[in-house]
Amino acid sequence: GTMEFTSPYIRMTTDEEYTLLNLQGSTYKTTGLSIDNTYLLSTSSSKFTTYCLEWLKNVPSSDYYNLASSVPTTLAEWEAEYLDATGSHTKNGSTFTISRNLTNYDNDVTKALQTILFYGYPNNGTGLLDEYSDDDAYAATQALIWHVLSNISRSAGLNEAGSDNEAGQDAYDLLAAKTYADYTADKGTGDISLSLYDPEDDTVQHMVNGNYSATFTKYDVTGTSELAGAYLAVYSSSTLSDSSLIDDWTSVAGKSHRITGLTPGQTYYMIEITAPAGYEIAETVSFVAGGFNQHVEMYDDYATHTITVNKMDDATTPARVAGAVLTTTHLKVRGLRLPCSSLQ
Repeated sequence: GTMEFTSPYIRMTTDEEYTLLNLQGSTYKTTGLSIDNTYLLSTSSSKFTTYCLEWLKNVPSSDYYNLASSVPTTLAEWEAEYLDATGSHTKNGSTFTISRNLTNYDNDVTKALQTILFYGYPNNGTGLLDEYSDDDAYAATQALIWHVLSNISRSAGLNEAGSDNEAGQDAYDLLAAKTYADYTADKGTGDISLSLYDPEDDTVQHMVNGNYSATFTKYDVTGTSELAGAYLAVYSSSTLSDSSLIDDWTSVAGKSHRITGLTPGQTYYMIEITAPAGYEIAETVSFVAGGFNQHVEMYDDYATHTITVNKMDDATTPARVAGAVLTTTHLKVRGLRLPCSSLQ
């Protein structure tokens, strides 16, 4: 069932569909994930988990965003556009003293976000948050970002993010203990490459995500349920050579598959090697790694079958009748309405 929170974040349950718009270029729309209080940026083909940056501004409410052309490289550049102004401020009747807490991150906003996003939800670097629910892990990640960038207390941040409970607090403390030095030791090759999103409504917070991982879901053609029994693989080359194999797995009903360590800007290829019984092998899905916990989907169509129709007379011993013109209407197979056709 749906968990009840007092958070102002957008809500969607696992029974609700994603809100997708046919947006072009670098325009995105914020919606909810199946996890309560989790933000998603989406186009018709890509979905990214994202985080708010500025405590003093409003949290988004199904707003439009544009991908920023670049990421700031200095603290001054971050502060000029993407961070709350330091000093004393009032929000909803409460006074907050805004400052930065960047000591663990070489006084660098980019390094801070890379570290927090690597260990936080959903990347969960080194399995740091294995014992915590997605809700608590997400809330801890968001609250720590607000603390590091705006000096918001753990309690206030977790309360806004919906998990100011013992589990959320413990997850937050684990994240807060991680430093940029830990990140450089644990991340392996490559870095999380940050993406920033500018809201069309300047009263709401800017959003950030880190390009590091992707989640893969296998659906039947209706797109309403995850399909079990498909043998799938992801390659880094269109040649599908053994050396370019990133991962392979068999789909499980109700469970997506996640791959970490993808290179930002790299094109990858999701292929179906074996389809479940009764389904056709889907076409290859290519995608460019460009979102933190990017969501990639593949759909299987039903296998085709031949149907033989005979027109018979009503004699005691029926015989085939030639020359009859038959029309199928509202033909449904497994609940899908198929095009009408004429039979002779």
